[in-house]
Amino acid sequence: MIIMQKNRKSLPGDVRNFIFDDFIHVIDTLLFLFPYPIEKLIVTGKRKDNLLYHVVVQFITAGGATAIGVMNRDSGTVEEKLEVFTSLEKRIVYNVTDTVVHQDKNETKLGAGDWDPTLHKRGFEQIVEAFLLCVESGNIPDTSHTLQSHRIAEEVVQQLERL
Repeated sequence: MIIMQKNRKSLPGDVRNFIFDDFIHVIDTLLFLFPYPIEKLIVTGKRKDNLLYHVVVQFITAGGATAIGVMNRDSGTVEEKLEVFTSLEKRIVYNVTDTVVHQDKNETKLGAGDWDPTLHKRGFEQIVEAFLLCVESGNIPDTSHTLQSHRIAEEVVQQLERL
């Protein structure tokens, strides 16, 4: 099971912009970590006066594996939290920098380097570097993950616009 929250303070917005500018990063992360084919997509949210306040997306497999993505853009804080559960441990990542590993009653804290730039911590440097390597070598990058993220984001928009 995977649960990811990405929250913003007082920032409800247009459904399409909300999903494609911000929530798509939640979708990307869930897809990256969720190794199963998605059998069912469940989308809920709160819309008022053509603004989206929050969204909840669930990926479900036939075998019962679940990934949940939540974004509340009307929360009292700006935060990101990712929880990944396995039969051996639970890992929690706070704001992309601090990880806590829970095994039985033991807790281990792992942190990102204090001097690591934000763009490195969030993977932007690595993405640009991988793209430049593709350009230099003439290789075509695999875009299947990106296309799947955008297809799911579009389905989320369609379902939310029907609310």
